[in-house]
Amino acid sequence: MKFTIKVLFLLVSIESILAAAQISNFEHVVIIVQENRTPDNLFQGLCGPNRGRCPNPYNLQNFGINSKGQKLTLTPVSLGTNYDLGHAHSSFVGMCDLDTATHQCKMDGADKTGCTPITTCPAHPQFQFVQSSDVMPYLTMAQRYGWANFMFQTNQGPSAPAHQFIFAGTSAPTETDDINATFVAENPSGLGCLAPLNAVYKLISPQTAPKEFNLINNPLGTTCFSHPTMGSLLDSHGGTWKYYTPGVGSIWTAPNWIREICVPNSAYTLCTGTEWKRSVDLNPADVLTDISHCKLANVSWVIPTGQNSDHPNSNNTGGPSWVASIVNAIGTSTACDNGAGYWKDTVIFLTWDDGEAGLTTFRPRSCRCRIKDKATTSTGFVSLWLSSPRTHQPDTSTTIGTTSAAFCDLWGTISSSPKVRSTLRTSAPPTISPCSST
Repeated sequence: MKFTIKVLFLLVSIESILAAAQISNFEHVVIIVQENRTPDNLFQGLCGPNRGRCPNPYNLQNFGINSKGQKLTLTPVSLGTNYDLGHAHSSFVGMCDLDTATHQCKMDGADKTGCTPITTCPAHPQFQFVQSSDVMPYLTMAQRYGWANFMFQTNQGPSAPAHQFIFAGTSAPTETDDINATFVAENPSGLGCLAPLNAVYKLISPQTAPKEFNLINNPLGTTCFSHPTMGSLLDSHGGTWKYYTPGVGSIWTAPNWIREICVPNSAYTLCTGTEWKRSVDLNPADVLTDISHCKLANVSWVIPTGQNSDHPNSNNTGGPSWVASIVNAIGTSTACDNGAGYWKDTVIFLTWDDGEAGLTTFRPRSCRCRIKDKATTSTGFVSLWLSSPRTHQPDTSTTIGTTSAAFCDLWGTISSSPKVRSTLRTSAPPTISPCSST
């Protein structure tokens, strides 16, 4: 069955793209999700020698202002560190330092985000950037294809709610909570439908923000949420999806929060659902096998192992090479989809789940973008990279401004239309060199 995805929500501000032709027949969308990085932290290498390409065409800043008004120049550091910056909801609020008069973040609170363990944290760990040699695949892809250097997410906290937004467009427990902008804000002590009795989930709402309140898993199943997801939308239109993740017990495994997908047993200790068994893959490397065997789903979420995640204090710097291996596998596919190869009908997104592991200097505004004008505070700042047969080198400074909910609409709204509308153009498949092993 032919499957197409109608792109409804693409906000692109590259003048040369605006007159581009429509494209048709995207059969596959691949969403690669890495961990805890901002554009300022990860992409300083785009500026080149003597920062000749910043701020134009790459609007990146190499300094930040702390809460004392001091200007601090960013210093280089390895992608793999032995410390981690705070990325709870309180860290987001601290970094933002919202100006209630203008509804704009001052972005002078990075030093308030904290660092652990204290014994290994250097001076000013928030004011660092990753050295170019560790992230060359990312820099190459950003230069060659579309880089959304002003990408905002609705998530205002760490990984667990972020992955819910990426998979479902919300971390709310129910559709009603989503309408009322009541969201899970923190990494919980439980795992969705498999959470133990009395597990605590921290939520925020317009009435409580920035303060949080508790949702307790009592009785069992209280934290087994029920609302639509991109997976259920695909199911209802005959599409296929796959969620590659490092384990059922990972806070990155978004489908285990959804009752209709998990279908927990009576003890809430095991997901038994048919869709769970078919569409949740607990070995991320299987995405490479599925590509090589022409079994790529219509929509795939690719979640890394911790070692390949880019997460500070838990990665071995393998993330950029891991991502490059996926992009290259799709780019060199020639036998799949009736001999057309995957590159000609696949769009790839690469994003980071939250931005509290590095400085953010761009100032987001408070966003009231939910139904009934009931949004919470400002949105998070992450990077988004886009590759497809319709993006190419002149589009390297593509700017996409949207929340995660709109981002879901971007690649996930299903249509029986024979065409996919977009503003992207034809491009050659990639050959991205992995990071050196030396």
